[in-house]
Amino acid sequence: MGDVAECSYQIIMATEIIGLSTEERQIIANAVRYNTAEFVYYSEIAGEVGMDRSVYLLIAKLTAILRIANAMDRSHYQKVKNMKAMLKDRTLLLTVDSEQDISLELGLLMDKVEFFEEVFGIRLVFRRQEKGVRWGTMDLKNFEKPEYFVNRELSWLKFDDRVLSEARDKKSAIV
Repeated sequence: MGDVAECSYQIIMATEIIGLSTEERQIIANAVRYNTAEFVYYSEIAGEVGMDRSVYLLIAKLTAILRIANAMDRSHYQKVKNMKAMLKDRTLLLTVDSEQDISLELGLLMDKVEFFEEVFGIRLVFRRQEKGVRWGTMDLKNFEKPEYFVNRELSWLKFDDRVLSEARDKKSAIV
């Protein structure tokens, strides 16, 4: 199995998790699967596993939330220290507190927001607060400023450097 999404699904489904029913495990496994795989229509998945529409919608909602959460920590540096949510007039305003550059995270949100908005039927808007910086609202539909983007190649080089430094560290456990 070379497909990460399918492997994740199979591992979760093959593992007995204390306290979870088979149906709950299936919901979690599908949310994890569709975090990285293309989300399928109800007609395609219902016949495969015989799930009802309410379970399908729950999986869609969990997947949408998981995609946003993963994008907000894409660099794995836990840059977002605090997040507040407020729903007003069909708009979910997420206020993000970070002292670090979250350009990578914001750039990756672009792909995730459309699915979230489709699933929940609400508009998603981010507001960022940095120490010493005024509040600013970022409507991800108008995300065009060049300073929001990261050079992909430089980002990969920095990532590779971090991985190599971890590999050289004798205190790091080998998995």
